[in-house]
Amino acid sequence: GGSISDCSATTDGGAVYITGGGTFKMTGGTITGCSATNSGGGVWMNGGSSFTMSGNSKIENCKATSYEGGGVYVTDSSNPCTFKMLDNATITECSAEKGGGGVSYGCGTSGTFEISENAKIINNTNNTNNNSFGGGGIYLYGKLTMNGGTISGNEASNGAGVYVRNSSSFTM
Repeated sequence: GGSISDCSATTDGGAVYITGGGTFKMTGGTITGCSATNSGGGVWMNGGSSFTMSGNSKIENCKATSYEGGGVYVTDSSNPCTFKMLDNATITECSAEKGGGGVSYGCGTSGTFEISENAKIINNTNNTNNNSFGGGGIYLYGKLTMNGGTISGNEASNGAGVYVRNSSSFTM
């Protein structure tokens, strides 16, 4: 449970910043109305770290004002990282200036990004018209497995639901 709201980072991770093998388990509660000037309006995470959303956890109304990952930003193509959305976890009403209004996942194919059960990535927006970026819901530069859940109502010029970049992999 609990909540984090109306926070603002001048660089990355508006609400939570995870690095160096750190772990964040969000088993309920909300992150709402947070922003980052660069990436990860709600949560920013790099390689070797893990983030799991479960229960009725929700990230909403967060934004990355200059770059990627309005709700969640995950990066590091050389170190495996894990991001899982389980149960009724929801990312909604988030926006990014570049890739991934809801989620920008860039951990390459060595990382794990999983959406299952009733998890939702809904009503997020990617604001760019740059063809190199997209994904209203998800900007994917890695591997995503979707074993359930919903991606719906997202907006972008390219890949409104999921933008799968280069040698990335999306299994549904």
